[in-house]
Amino acid sequence: MISIEFLSFEDIEQKIANPQNLEKLMPMIEAHVDNFLKNKLSDEMPFLSLFIGNKTIQSLKKTFMQELETLFPQIMKTYAGHLQEELDLEKIVIEKVSAFSTDKLEDILYQIMSKEFRFVEILGDHWFYYRYSPGNDHLFFA
Repeated sequence: MISIEFLSFEDIEQKIANPQNLEKLMPMIEAHVDNFLKNKLSDEMPFLSLFIGNKTIQSLKKTFMQELETLFPQIMKTYAGHLQEELDLEKIVIEKVSAFSTDKLEDILYQIMSKEFRFVEILGDHWFYYRYSPGNDHLFFA
């Protein structure tokens, strides 16, 4: 019930693989790729720095970034699939809720339902007023 009514892995997968998330991560990814191509690659393979200039580095970076834009959503969907196999959301939520005291559960439910309770209270006040006002006997069921 929890995975259907409240939170499903499909919801999580959609959020994780959302292209807007990639857009948010791209500056960090680009900075990392740039650092790798300019510094780490030449540190690990010094002879390459003799043959690769800034123009080649920029071309490689552009190609890597395009590939990552294609690869990232696939990786995240696969990751979400692995999470689904490894995690039982319903069990986790049941364990967490079971650990709450009844007072804590009551507080949480009251916070969630406070607006609805207020609406019912107002509705009840109006019903009582109209029901028991003289001459309004015909408006409501007895």
